[in-house]
Amino acid sequence: MKKHCLAHFILLPLIVLLTVPWVTPTMASGYPEWQPPKAVIFGMPYLGQAVKKGGTGLVSSILKAVFDGAGYAFQHKDLPYKRALKNLRAGTIDCTLDIKDKQKGVAQAAKMLVAYDLAVAYLRTRGFKDIKELDGQRVAYLHGFDIQSVLPVQVKPQLSYDLSSAFHMLDRGHVTYIIDDEQLLKDALYESKLPTSAFMITKIRSMEVHPIFTDNEKGRKLRDVYDRRMREMTVSGELEDILKANGMSDADIKIILDANKSRNG
Repeated sequence: MKKHCLAHFILLPLIVLLTVPWVTPTMASGYPEWQPPKAVIFGMPYLGQAVKKGGTGLVSSILKAVFDGAGYAFQHKDLPYKRALKNLRAGTIDCTLDIKDKQKGVAQAAKMLVAYDLAVAYLRTRGFKDIKELDGQRVAYLHGFDIQSVLPVQVKPQLSYDLSSAFHMLDRGHVTYIIDDEQLLKDALYESKLPTSAFMITKIRSMEVHPIFTDNEKGRKLRDVYDRRMREMTVSGELEDILKANGMSDADIKIILDANKSRNG
């Protein structure tokens, strides 16, 4: 009888523990369990001071502030641009960038992210008058970008995996011009260690850059989050602070702020 009572005394609490639902401290206190933040994957190659490792650089800093502030974990995936576009359409990344209204079949954000100041770099001794001079010339460009689509003349594109290397190609006469964003060209010239006085960089035109998202339910939701957060950050001054912290000029900051304040998207 004593044995039976002892077994009953040991087993009964165990049975109770196994049959009572497990309750966490957070559940017991009335709070839901912590869930990891939803992720937004931004596909883009590293681009000078715009997209750098660790979620830094002008573009990455803006997008990180946008999505972190909305409860999303911002992730950058280093991809050549053409592959980023392909992955976006396949839905394996959520977001990349493009010139306003250039891509079809994507969810484009209404708010402008940055301006892409298309520029040409050339030897000072050669000079440059206008964009017509690019016609038929060997023009270096950064791997992954379709420069021909933004030019009104036909060029002989020369692939480069690094813009600073492209300046060495220009210096040696392997190409006649380099085409890219004005600030990226200036950064690359400095990184090339070549004498800057030997080269000139001339802006051709300015184009709006907008984030584009996968055209599905998630992508359209992320687009709306981006537009809402950019509106909030413009009003609060957070966007201006990020632009200044990344060395943008007052004139360029005004262009971005004015463009976004005038839109209801």
